[in-house]
Amino acid sequence: MKIFLHTLLAVLCLLDPAGVTAEESVSEARLKAGFIANFIQFVRWPRNPVTLVLCGLGTDRSRELREELGGISARYPALVVRWVRALSALDGCHAVFVAAEQGSELPAVLAFTAGRSVLVIADLDGGAPLGAMLSLVSVGGDRLAFDANLTAARAAGLSMNARLLQLARRVY
Repeated sequence: MKIFLHTLLAVLCLLDPAGVTAEESVSEARLKAGFIANFIQFVRWPRNPVTLVLCGLGTDRSRELREELGGISARYPALVVRWVRALSALDGCHAVFVAAEQGSELPAVLAFTAGRSVLVIADLDGGAPLGAMLSLVSVGGDRLAFDANLTAARAAGLSMNARLLQLARRVY
């Protein structure tokens, strides 16, 4: 387990928001997919599900990100990725990703997932203060960082690895 965590930390460091931009050999969609996949690896759910279901809430503008996440889930059989258009389809999801173009839906997603052990990840600057547990943030042009809302994660019964929190730009 320790080797596994060190490997994941190394991957996160490779995706260091201060050192990688979307213009450098890694597309923005691939970079975001890498962040999302690693977020899931550094969070623990109360019942340790064998298979984790990541549901994405997005439109056709998220096509490239959908493809990247689909590629990641193909390499990790314990991760299932589904894209949905309606909040009612979020039942059974362990994690929900709210794409940037669906940012206005974040309050509804948070209300729908309240009281459930669901990790909410937003592609929205300011998502963490609103209640998203993790929020991707664009910094300095094409560079990415993330904020974490530890209070919201704990309220959902989720625990975040300390190493993940150390890499966050801000922790609420």
